[in-house]
Amino acid sequence: MIGTVDVDWSVVLQAVRYAIDKCCKLGAEAIRQKSVEVELPMPLRQVEYDLVDSWVGADMPVTYCYEDDEIVDGRHRLWLTRPYAAGDGLVPLIAENLWYLDDVFTGRADAAVCLESLDSARLWWDSADGTLRRSNSYHCRQLADAYAELTVPEPVPAYWFQYLHDWDDALPRLAELHLAHRTDQNLLGYALPSAWRFRQDRYGLDPQLVIDMFRTMAGLNGFTMWGEPAPRPRGRLTLFRGATSANRCGPSWTVDPSVARYFANSRQSPGAMATVWVAQIPADRLLAYFPDEREFIVDLTGADHLVHPAPPSARSHWLTRWRSQRLRRFEGRGA
Repeated sequence: MIGTVDVDWSVVLQAVRYAIDKCCKLGAEAIRQKSVEVELPMPLRQVEYDLVDSWVGADMPVTYCYEDDEIVDGRHRLWLTRPYAAGDGLVPLIAENLWYLDDVFTGRADAAVCLESLDSARLWWDSADGTLRRSNSYHCRQLADAYAELTVPEPVPAYWFQYLHDWDDALPRLAELHLAHRTDQNLLGYALPSAWRFRQDRYGLDPQLVIDMFRTMAGLNGFTMWGEPAPRPRGRLTLFRGATSANRCGPSWTVDPSVARYFANSRQSPGAMATVWVAQIPADRLLAYFPDEREFIVDLTGADHLVHPAPPSARSHWLTRWRSQRLRRFEGRGA
């Protein structure tokens, strides 16, 4: 009986949480690993260590089917006390559909059955309480990593991508999938606009890769606004960019020279010398527009000759302002 075992259950629980947290943060690389070595920072007696090892060990871990709110297996029955497993989700549980992944990878189980289980889990988490979902974010990411692993080389569906990234790394994660040919127009239309808008300066991406993602998202229409097809402006646009000389032909340009000055002065690497650049850009080089910051995504491949230093007194061109303002009529709807 658990009540007669002389152990500190709070220490056991703390150790289990620590071990699972370390494993989950390994991400996709942990999916195929047989075991993960974790050095516990808290002192444990042998009986307590054995309980922790039993809880998360490969032989018979405690597994939990959250769809049915049922404890499936485990060497001990701490779960029957139920003060931890219900409600806030603070106790780590190994989901049943992840436990059988090894059988799929070694050919002992049908991948289709596992994929169906993963889809059921995703639907459950989509409708789960927000607090519960946030406290299990690493678990949800493991489900998404497993789905992505099992469906190579197919494009990753947009509804799975939401679990494949944190709030600040959506763009580099999307870029990884694009390099692996695992994106399509649907995924990019769903994820790229917000990923681009909330990108972090510390993630440096190849400009050509960014251009290729936006071009793929635009498809045959050739131009988008917030991921939706929109009509390209006509003629040439006078646009500005704040950047170093080496990065002057990057994809991000603005109608407003004051925005370009801000990027030149405040959004560069320490010690980098940047300035404001101006270009008369033909409409067929425009790929996307973000009206909130009056930003155009531009493909200047092979067009360095269009880019020149802007004079200090540079002002936005009235015709470019008018053409960009007309685009706002299409915001929120397809062309």
